[in-house]
This record gives sequence, structure tokens and C-alpha cells, in this order.
Amino acid sequence: MKKLLAVFAVLAVLAAGCGSSGEFEHVADTPENRAIAAERYEAAMPVEMLLEELVYSMSDQLPPEHRESFLDHMVLSVDVEGMRDITHEAMVRHFTADELNAQAVFYESAEGKSVSMKSREYMSDLMPKLQNALAAVAQQWEPAGVTP
Repeated sequence: MKKLLAVFAVLAVLAAGCGSSGEFEHVADTPENRAIAAERYEAAMPVEMLLEELVYSMSDQLPPEHRESFLDHMVLSVDVEGMRDITHEAMVRHFTADELNAQAVFYESAEGKSVSMKSREYMSDLMPKLQNALAAVAQQWEPAGVTP
């Protein structure tokens, strides 16, 4: 679960950082407008795509002989509606209506669609390298007063 949350956090940061020259009407930052903008974003970047990327990224961490059964289990067991609710709640809590609309404009564009299609391969390439680099640094940590 921690890996799932870590991958989601990376994707959220990447999505938030993506800009677009597309236009949208600026709206007041109200809970209602955030919810509407989040729905627009969800239409452009369905949670199913995010979940697929996350599950495939998680499966890449498993030995090859276990990946297929893991993927089968996840497809049958993940509560997509529950994940959609979690994602929606997080978006409206952390992003303004304009930020959500800007992300939607990007993912509605040809470039945004291309980025979303490449995300799984990108994350599969990136996450193991980041995790290995962080693990190497973490192994060097020696808390004060604790002897191995």
C-alpha cells in the first residue's frame, strides 16, 4: 500500500506540474467549482488509467512468475468506485478550481493524451531507480545513539 501511495504521489506531482497553453474560464475557487473541475479532470484522465499505471508499476516490483496472478487479483479485487472517490476528494482538497481546469485542459489536448499514454512506461522505468537510490542513501543513515 505504501508503494501504491508513493506512486500516486509522484503521478499527482507530475500532473500538477504539467502546463498547457489551452484556455479555460477562470472561476471562483469554491467547493462546488472544485468538484465540477475535478469531474472535468476525471473525464480527461480517468482514475482507471491511474490505477492501471499504479498496478503495473507495483507488478514490476514482483518476480516475473508472480506478475500475471497479481494483475489478475488486482483487476478482480480493486474497488474502482472507492478509488475514484478517494481521488476526487484528494483533488478538491489540494487543488483550486483553476488548477484542476488547467490540468483538464492539458489532458484533453493531444500532448496530454500522449503523456498519459506514456506514463506507465515512464513510471516503470523511474520508480525502481528512485527506490534503489533512496534505499542506498537510507542504508547510510545511522541514528545518533543507536549502534548496529
